[in-house]
Amino acid sequence: MSSSSFRLTDLSVKNLPIPTTGQITYDDDASPLKVRVTQTGVKTFLVFVGSGRRHTIGRYGDITLQQARAAAVRVKAEKTLGRVFPEAMSVSSARELYLSQIKIRPKTRDYYVRHLNELKASQVRDVTARDINHILDSLPTPSRTQALASFRPFFKWCIKRNYLDRSPCELMTGEVSPSRERVLSEHELQCVWRACEDCGQFGVIVKILMLTGQRETEIAHLRESWIKDDTILFPKDITKNKRPHLFPIGPAAAALLASVRSNCSQTGAAIANVASPKGGALLFPARGTSDRPFSGWSKCKRNLDQKLGSEVEQWTLHDLRRTFATNLAALGVRLEVTEKLLNHVSGSLGGIVAVYQRHDFKDEMREAMEKWEARLAALLTS
Repeated sequence: MSSSSFRLTDLSVKNLPIPTTGQITYDDDASPLKVRVTQTGVKTFLVFVGSGRRHTIGRYGDITLQQARAAAVRVKAEKTLGRVFPEAMSVSSARELYLSQIKIRPKTRDYYVRHLNELKASQVRDVTARDINHILDSLPTPSRTQALASFRPFFKWCIKRNYLDRSPCELMTGEVSPSRERVLSEHELQCVWRACEDCGQFGVIVKILMLTGQRETEIAHLRESWIKDDTILFPKDITKNKRPHLFPIGPAAAALLASVRSNCSQTGAAIANVASPKGGALLFPARGTSDRPFSGWSKCKRNLDQKLGSEVEQWTLHDLRRTFATNLAALGVRLEVTEKLLNHVSGSLGGIVAVYQRHDFKDEMREAMEKWEARLAALLTS
């Protein structure tokens, strides 16, 4: 990085040459202000605050030279009065450390990794609101909201560790995606079930989702020891609400899972996982491994949609959960029973009711599952 010094003016900043490689820093003779110009043409105002540490003020175009010069003088004064400025930390190092410390669901972690990898600045303190907006503008609305939800906790964590003064997201408001209302019709359920016949373990997972109404990531993490006779117990470390979830399954779901467990034993997957502290063999391991859950959602869903063609309008795996709940209501199942099956902690079982209502609804849940399996079987044979 080379350097040059002269009295900056609006015209001179506008016409600063762009280096062919690396970057050049220009000093302002009239203030502590500096301007860094990169080979991409980005011009950033900054000020050094001692021990080689710099404080980024903002980009030329976002703020004026006059504003930047006043900010530089203020920052130097704050340094003299004892303000502690953020330490230098690269985006890559901060991202790696952050992801190693947080405890979130695997699918949420995938979102965080994907979006945080879009941050291209060298240092955390160099990330600006313009950078974030550039990333968000390239995404569809649902992904935009998701990305912002990934950035906010990361920058908040950086502030706590003194890598950053202020979050570049602090004035941003997320665009709330409209709530989905999609419920698959009887014909669509028939089509999806039949199309799953030749889709390997993904097809089995989709069928289990249709039969049980559970979340796809929880079924993907399913292990042999969590199945006891006609019940499944999800431990709290994989559920969305961090509470154990015990629920019954019907004969059709039990038969499907028994077939999967038999295949696991024949291929030796169960033997490889039997000593796992998480509870035995994964029923749906990722391709080429026995210790990570199924992860090929996007590709497999695309292949399934191609098989379905125009028979089924745009849908998501989570729509099967809503379809399950809607059909239970049509079968006369009480709302609190459905919520128990879905492992919901709000709604009719939330708040003060959760404190005093201790009934486990085991019999009612089993009856609901039997009704739904009978209804689905009738649809599939019609």
